[in-house]
Amino acid sequence: MARGISMALTARRAAALAVAAAATVGLSACGAGQVTHTDTKQAAIAGVNVDHGDIALRDLQVEFSSADGYEAGGEAPLRIWIGNEGQEPVSLESVVTDGAQAVAFCPGDEAASGCTADFAPIEIASEDYVRLDSNVDGADYLRLEGLAEPLVSGQAIGVTFVFSGGREVPVDVPVGQATEQEEPEYEEHPGLGH
Repeated sequence: MARGISMALTARRAAALAVAAAATVGLSACGAGQVTHTDTKQAAIAGVNVDHGDIALRDLQVEFSSADGYEAGGEAPLRIWIGNEGQEPVSLESVVTDGAQAVAFCPGDEAASGCTADFAPIEIASEDYVRLDSNVDGADYLRLEGLAEPLVSGQAIGVTFVFSGGREVPVDVPVGQATEQEEPEYEEHPGLGH
């Protein structure tokens, strides 16, 4: 009798394992070929991110203006977070590009004079960051002046950030995209109605 019970338990365990294996295979196939939600999600940070040793550039982009973009000869603000992950302070000495006549520093303090291409180095303390963003009240920012060509969303402009010690970080900076869509204008269909 003990042998009959042992065989029955073994058979039940084998059946349970077979059911579990079949369920695992069946469930793993449920999403095969399906479009997932995560394949269309965008990163929380819209601009490009670049790491260069202990320097981290985050959310780097030309600020979005309108669907028309920026005209040749015009100005366009840059947005960037510069992080220093090292143990020593670093400074942004200059910013250069072939896509504009100059890259100017614009102080956020309203009492300060206007933007200048000959800006003093921007120091970033050890394990700290600096945010340069024209969309933040009172914040300093960088601005491309005298654009060589028109810039629209989807394009990029080559910019090189020069840090202390002669470290150069070249980046293709994208033109940002609208965060809010414009409301479409609807016209009443002429064949309907009245």
